[in-house]
Formats: sequence, C-alpha cells, structure tokens
Amino acid sequence: MNKLINNYRIPVVDLPALSARERKFIDTKRLSFSQAMKHSEFFLISQQRLHTFMEDCFRLIEDVGLFNNVPNRHKKEVIDTN
Repeated sequence: MNKLINNYRIPVVDLPALSARERKFIDTKRLSFSQAMKHSEFFLISQQRLHTFMEDCFRLIEDVGLFNNVPNRHKKEVIDTN
C-alpha cells in the first residue's frame, strides 16, 4: 500500500483522535456530528471536544491542498440531513 501511495503521490491525512466517550455516544445513538452537537445529553465539554476535533480535521484536510481548485470551496454552507 505504501508503495502505491508513494508511486502515485496520493495525499495521506492522519486525522486526530476523538475521545472514546464522545465516539461511543455518537455511535450508540447513531448521530451525525451536527445532530450530536444539538443533542440534549451531549454536554458542553463534549461539544467542545467535538468542535475541536472537527476544526483540526478540516485544517488537516485543507493543508493537503487537494481541494484548492474546487468551485465554491470557501462557501460556508452546512447540509443538515434531518
């Protein structure tokens, strides 16, 4: 796998870890991240951890530069699937 990644210069992003407590809550309730942020049982500290996780993920993905030429990439639109 590493040989293919290197040969084809495939960008690799090592995403940060989300704490086990938040992961378990989200998985158990089968929530999206935006649903979890609004959930009454998802406490403020968990919201902050998830927010930080998402910010770090977005920054890491942005740093790869893979989507630099995508139209409307700076558009601040969130799709809610509720």
